[in-house]
Amino acid sequence: MEALNELLQRFKSLPQWQRITIVLVLGVLSFWLLYNFNIKPLREELNQKEAEAEQLALTVSRLKVIEKRKQALEKEIEKLKKKIALLEEELPTGKEDVAQILKSIATQNKAIDIEFLRREKEEKHKYYEAYPYTIIVKTTYPDFLWWCEKISKADRIINFANIEVVSVDDKKHSIRAKMRIKAFTLKK
Repeated sequence: MEALNELLQRFKSLPQWQRITIVLVLGVLSFWLLYNFNIKPLREELNQKEAEAEQLALTVSRLKVIEKRKQALEKEIEKLKKKIALLEEELPTGKEDVAQILKSIATQNKAIDIEFLRREKEEKHKYYEAYPYTIIVKTTYPDFLWWCEKISKADRIINFANIEVVSVDDKKHSIRAKMRIKAFTLKK
């Protein structure tokens, strides 16, 4: 304590300009030490935290956009699933006999006679199977159109192809139609 008092006495004995200079130098030195060892590291940490916060805010905004897109895609997927379910209902399950469907429609109209009906080898595809039939019917032209319309309105997907129509000369029929028909089922 005595050394401190002696130092204080020496300081008081200095001329005023030296005391002011010493106080200013000590003040500047204290401020420089305080700035470099306390304020500057805190400011650098603050800048780093602000940059991290800005990066996180960018990430959050990107994630919000992705979430909105995800929700839109999920809605679209649900719509497509419903469409697929409706289409699956139209496809035969494979248990129905398409030949029986063709015959039952023909029996609804006495003017239609099925002369020939044969199932061909099934065609396997990635998602479905096709069952082709060759069929020959004898009827009148209006009854043939009626029969085709009834088949097209059946609860099954059935396509007509290679239709050949020739006239016949008998009392009951005016045409003979040969065609290929394909029925489709989903692959299980």
